[in-house]
Amino acid sequence: MPTSRKKAKGKARRAKAKQGNLILHDESVCRHGCDIVSKDDICYQFVQQFELEMREVHNSESNRLRLLDLHNIIIKRLKETGKYTLIWDSKEYQKKLLQLFVCLGTNTFLNQRHRSVRVSEGYSTHRVALVAIMALHSQHNFDTDAVMISKASRSILRDLLEGLVYDASRYFFKRSSCLCLYEIFLQAKSLPRIGLCQTCHTNEMDRKLLYLCDGCRYKTYVWSNR
Repeated sequence: MPTSRKKAKGKARRAKAKQGNLILHDESVCRHGCDIVSKDDICYQFVQQFELEMREVHNSESNRLRLLDLHNIIIKRLKETGKYTLIWDSKEYQKKLLQLFVCLGTNTFLNQRHRSVRVSEGYSTHRVALVAIMALHSQHNFDTDAVMISKASRSILRDLLEGLVYDASRYFFKRSSCLCLYEIFLQAKSLPRIGLCQTCHTNEMDRKLLYLCDGCRYKTYVWSNR
């Protein structure tokens, strides 16, 4: 009997993984402030396709590419489908896309363990940080240059690219209307906030010890490497 119970649990986990983390139509699961959206809605289909592409890209590319590179690969794949032309240059869908990405990112957090400082180390994937980066870009027509023009968005992107549990959990927690991520965010606040010198790309240290470029207000560096 224990063996059968174990097999049943395994089957349930595989079914849940196949379903994905964009769960909106199950009344027993919190939607984290996201409105119910039809499965035929273009925004719903876009975010669902993003999750599928994210899994495939992670399996083949994530060990050797940075988060922004992974993001750009996924965007390219989505554009090549030709299905989402209404989304790329329209502000009409921004609010709905943000809600859907927050729902996806929050569920991704809740369904995986986080034991480390970095998302990429504490999880088997970069998915949480990638969803947050995608959510940020959805508010700027998926254009990184547009993200960089906004001082607030530029700062958020810089922190998310560090891949820390703190930044990703903070991003989703502040944009959801529930407390599902409260404990994760609270734990993450006690973890070290490590930053990377973007001159040498090797030195890692407490963010408080890094300097911010006076020109671009984006890159951080160690004083000796200025």
